[in-house]
Amino acid sequence: MNSRSIRRPSSLCRLNSSMNILGRGAEAVVVEHDGVVVKERLKKDYRVAVLDERLRRQRTRRESSILKKVNALGIPSAKFLDMDDKTMEVEMSFVQGKKLRDVLDNHVHFAEQIGKIVGKLHTNDIVHGDLTTSNLLVHEDVVSVIDFGLSFISKKVEDKAVDLHVLHDAIKSRHYDVHEECFNLIIKGYSHSNPNASEVLERLKVVQSRGRNKK
Repeated sequence: MNSRSIRRPSSLCRLNSSMNILGRGAEAVVVEHDGVVVKERLKKDYRVAVLDERLRRQRTRRESSILKKVNALGIPSAKFLDMDDKTMEVEMSFVQGKKLRDVLDNHVHFAEQIGKIVGKLHTNDIVHGDLTTSNLLVHEDVVSVIDFGLSFISKKVEDKAVDLHVLHDAIKSRHYDVHEECFNLIIKGYSHSNPNASEVLERLKVVQSRGRNKK
């Protein structure tokens, strides 16, 4: 893990017109310049400074570690380039493609690829933590998964089932007319790439049942 200054055209605090802001959320700012993406975790003034720094450093390191593991597995995603745990930045390659949320309704077949990707992640104990069609991109018929900011390593069947539950609800909310067909294809792909799929899918039924009972 590096602690040196990341190679980039300018600090995120000095944004210039040549830098494209890809996202700005509660946790981080993500910018792109010449095919390189830099994600900076933002300081939280409402947290005790020492705790804030520790949390941001842990999350920056964890995201970097998971992204490197995803790359090693050959899962389509951004390529890890660098990490700076002093400035809380992760540098990665830019991923071409449209957000799946904008094309899935008319291209339901991509759902099977999604299932295969999630199945491979779970087989290797990677829980994405924020599986939505905004964090899936498609380019030349290849689906890529992005944004591992909430990801973590877990062997727990429960965590993997919850990951699928989040994906199911995201698709149902955004792509209601095709959500059943989509999720059936996701399960098909997931079962193909995860040898322990049956165990996770059984737990998914329990997780979904809990959600219905709360309502």
